[in-house]
Amino acid sequence: YQYWIAFCKGIQDRGKAKIGDKTMIDTLEPFYKSLEHAQQSGESFADAFQVALGEAKHGMESTKDIVSNKGRSKRLGYRSQGHVDPGAMSAYLMLDTFKPFI
Repeated sequence: YQYWIAFCKGIQDRGKAKIGDKTMIDTLEPFYKSLEHAQQSGESFADAFQVALGEAKHGMESTKDIVSNKGRSKRLGYRSQGHVDPGAMSAYLMLDTFKPFI
């Protein structure tokens, strides 16, 4: 648990982004918050990872409706709406890659 939670929080602290900024944090924050909740509930890590991955996917998909106001896509403004944020997508794909090893 601790590795993944610290990893996600570290990225968030460094980038100063928050949910709704249309960044990878829209994927990572729901992921680590789900893991924190599962850890406190005493769930197995394997089960918790699967649930957290679902939360991450939902967060990633939510970026499609957001206008970018941080990161490289900020310059696109309203043209970014209707597209999933590339950082959110890459963060999700990275997390999903670890699924077979959990």
